[in-house]
Amino acid sequence: MRLAVIAISLASFLASCETPFSVPRNAEAEWGCLSLPADFSEDYLIGTWYHQGASVSRDELIIREDGLYMQIIEIGDSPLYEGPWNSWWIEKRQSGGTYVHFDRMHFTGSTDELIHLPEGGTGDLMLYDLCEQRIVRTQGEVILIVFGTEGSSSPFLSSAPRGISLMNMSGDGDSGTTHFILRAHEEDE
Repeated sequence: MRLAVIAISLASFLASCETPFSVPRNAEAEWGCLSLPADFSEDYLIGTWYHQGASVSRDELIIREDGLYMQIIEIGDSPLYEGPWNSWWIEKRQSGGTYVHFDRMHFTGSTDELIHLPEGGTGDLMLYDLCEQRIVRTQGEVILIVFGTEGSSSPFLSSAPRGISLMNMSGDGDSGTTHFILRAHEEDE
């Protein structure tokens, strides 16, 4: 009985905690992250994005307006992977959030083993969406959260071009996450 009370107390405490990426929760809000700019459109995603905090030297996404993207990964000075042009698409969530799906993208936010999956995605690893607070499986693809950055307490995120970043989901729900940021010189293009 005492263990059950401790577990319930701990769960209540953790549910009330906010991450640096969350906004204050209220009864009506289902999306627990910063909102996208009011004029956000698919065009905001076009350009070259670099992965901030990746476990590799270089992880870039080149996103084109024709619905195709290419991923380039390097570890040290060695090219590890330069992918073919694969498809990407936007998913508008019922919660008000936005996901971008990248078919066959390699997940660099975790172990080297996942980076090398030929089909991309995260294999059997379940990811945690910090914005919707749910578990997500991404076999054969990677899903990035389109994350609003205006009002972020992180100087890195608050200065992101176009007011957005592309956020990886967390591998364990407790650790932080990493972001793709648009190359600054492409902001005005």
